[in-house]
Amino acid sequence: MATATSPNNPIDWASLTSAYEQGASDVEIAKMLNLTAAKFYKLYESNPAFANFVDSGRTLAQAWWYEAGRKHLMTKGFNVSLYNFIMKNRFGWADKVESADTTDKDNLNLDELRAQVSSALKRLAQNSPELLSNVNLTHLPKQKDGDD
Repeated sequence: MATATSPNNPIDWASLTSAYEQGASDVEIAKMLNLTAAKFYKLYESNPAFANFVDSGRTLAQAWWYEAGRKHLMTKGFNVSLYNFIMKNRFGWADKVESADTTDKDNLNLDELRAQVSSALKRLAQNSPELLSNVNLTHLPKQKDGDD
């Protein structure tokens, strides 16, 4: 499999797509490209065609994981705890936590707070990229007011 990024060794897009189709992560794809994770994410940020490929690949990978759970959930020996752990860590799943706020604070809009945090992290990434060099900011929500 050709996995270098030099002109002498073209990228094997079919193998990369196949890996994503089998649930591979970005780090696994970076390995196949002989890139560090940091270089992979820099390429993602700077190259729209590559970003489009990665976004499509992430969808394929996530679909693989969802399908694995759907198909094997009722199979004897399926490790539900491990599957749950993987989904929480890879795709942001969380256990539902019920809490009652007994304070008289104003109601907060979680979507607005997420957008504000997203905007702050993106500004931090632009101003001090070394602080967030190992952080994947691609899954942050878009701000509704266009302050990206």
